[in-house]
Amino acid sequence: MDQRNPHGQSLGSDELVEDLFGLNVRGLRTLRDMVIRPARVFEAARRADWRGEYTPSVRLVFSILTLLGFLSFFWAGEDTAFFEGFSKGFADGQDMEEFDGMETEVAQEIIGVYSATLPFLYLIAHGFISQVVRVWGAGTDRVTRLRLHMASIVPSMALTLIATMLMPLMEKQMALIGVLLLVGTVLVDFATSYRGGVVAETQRGRLVKASVFALGAATGSIIASALSLITVVVSLLTFIR
Repeated sequence: MDQRNPHGQSLGSDELVEDLFGLNVRGLRTLRDMVIRPARVFEAARRADWRGEYTPSVRLVFSILTLLGFLSFFWAGEDTAFFEGFSKGFADGQDMEEFDGMETEVAQEIIGVYSATLPFLYLIAHGFISQVVRVWGAGTDRVTRLRLHMASIVPSMALTLIATMLMPLMEKQMALIGVLLLVGTVLVDFATSYRGGVVAETQRGRLVKASVFALGAATGSIIASALSLITVVVSLLTFIR
């Protein structure tokens, strides 16, 4: 046995990516299967070890949220239409005299606080919704409900991630993109949970439960955004003092 590696294990690029981002090849496989064959991942989520095949859904969701926060600093940079529009909104506001001359700094503060707090508030809000919206079958325990809920929103979060990456190319249509993205995430959440996630005796029952889940997930995201905006307001009050 090589004395320099007493455990006899050779670590490679997968482990390096794991250390850096917490999102390795297994995580990408989890994302792929949640799109192609979600029923298999849902079944694995009910097992303690995820069958040794998939990344735990809570961890995968947090990894995607981290990437979203990182990317937001690029499409919300000072030279983008989003940032300019945001700053102009402060400059044109009738009751924003206290920010006179600080529009850029205020916009930076808002973007920074929102991006930093949203991932944690998102997990908290969806964790709460996962315990309230019970569509996974009788007897499903709390941890499993959380796992199934988080697994169900992985595809829609991937859609959000892709949209965020494309925003620099479509800055002038940001409002339209936001509306389409909201509708798209609800539809994707519905389709994902319906395909092997929710449990009901009839197809109609599955349709109803998948709809309830999709609306519940959308509510969780809205709650997270609202709480993050409240955090932004508190930060602004501190910023201007």
